[in-house]
Amino acid sequence: MNKIIEISNKIDSLLEKKGVSKYSHYVERREKREFNLDGDEFSLFRTTFDYNASVTEFLGTKQGSASGNDISEEGLTALIDSAYLSAESAEEDPAKDIAPGQGAEEFLEGVLEPDMDKLFKRVEEFRDTLNEKYPKIKLFSIVASYNRADSVYRNANKTEFREKSGYYVFSATFAGNDGTKTTGMNGAYGIFKDLNTPFIEIPYIKDEIETSVAQLTEVSLPDKFEGVLVLKPGCALDFVSSIFGNYISGAVILDGTSQWKDKLNEKVVDERVNIVSDPFDERLVVSKKYTNDGFKAEKVPFVEKGVLKNFLLNLYIANKIGSKPTMCDSPALVIEPGTKSVDDIIKSVKKGLLVGSFSGGQPGANGEFSGVAKNSFLIENGEVKGAVSETMISGNLVGCLNKLVDISKETEAAGYAVLPYMAVDGITISGK
Repeated sequence: MNKIIEISNKIDSLLEKKGVSKYSHYVERREKREFNLDGDEFSLFRTTFDYNASVTEFLGTKQGSASGNDISEEGLTALIDSAYLSAESAEEDPAKDIAPGQGAEEFLEGVLEPDMDKLFKRVEEFRDTLNEKYPKIKLFSIVASYNRADSVYRNANKTEFREKSGYYVFSATFAGNDGTKTTGMNGAYGIFKDLNTPFIEIPYIKDEIETSVAQLTEVSLPDKFEGVLVLKPGCALDFVSSIFGNYISGAVILDGTSQWKDKLNEKVVDERVNIVSDPFDERLVVSKKYTNDGFKAEKVPFVEKGVLKNFLLNLYIANKIGSKPTMCDSPALVIEPGTKSVDDIIKSVKKGLLVGSFSGGQPGANGEFSGVAKNSFLIENGEVKGAVSETMISGNLVGCLNKLVDISKETEAAGYAVLPYMAVDGITISGK
């Protein structure tokens, strides 16, 4: 941290020398200790370090920015000169600004001193247990790492945010294989604050493994029908992220294409839906504690009992439309769970799919989507019958959340979001 504070001090000094009185800047040092396992053998161990610095300068109502990784005095001088030239050539725009002073604060998150021996042993344990308990799984690779980031943000309004964060990453790639048939490639990924639980015992990792085994036995899909999707948490995140992009993000509010642009404090989806951004939720491993504009992040409700409470607006867009900025940049999404188990929800489904992931294009402005449901299983009369392949699904993002079947009491916290299973109706399902 001392090194990046020195760099930050140097940037302040160079900006003052340049005569720039309104600015913000950010300095970050990243460290990664990584090793790979290919098949059954460890193949790589490396440690990397890198620095990054970015500067935003204002000349009246003109704004210019630049970033780079040369932290020498010559490199920082060139960075500041580049941002200055960018501001000189920019158009006047009074909506561009920085947050008022927030004072000084330091954020500590995750594990700051790693146990690499334990991480190595957890990976060995995963490989050995997988080979023993899941003979129908072919393991291709594992990438495991410890990641640390130290950063400093400052602006001309006397704001200073310091952040230290560290976490473990585990990523495994595998497929089902019974000697005669191989499934498509699948994988498991997670971000962790500690190594207290064996990777193979973490529910969502174990689920992906068992999904690959189950896909070795496929069933035929009935004719095209309208039914229920039971979205696994990772897939639910994809759908909710698309809803943000189509209806809540600053870009669609500014250009007027959001169908929710005039619906603040109105009911937009089923009243059981509650979506917040909570960067201080203890279940999250990585979450941004301040915004790029220089505000301290806060817990922000977006949908509360089905009612739209906030848009995702940065300071620029908020100034453009005469509103207030949202105190988060990248939402740390948390969806409130329901009261039923996912097993009970599945038992209530007459016909539909249990869906692990979705591959499709950007939904239309009206929320219409279509694509391929992957890692999916047919549900008939309350029972999961078997895996299906090349299954097309289509529907409407908001329409399906207004035809909500239920939300599970189980949640998945993979480090970057906390989500339950979500079951939605009114989806067209057909073989590709």
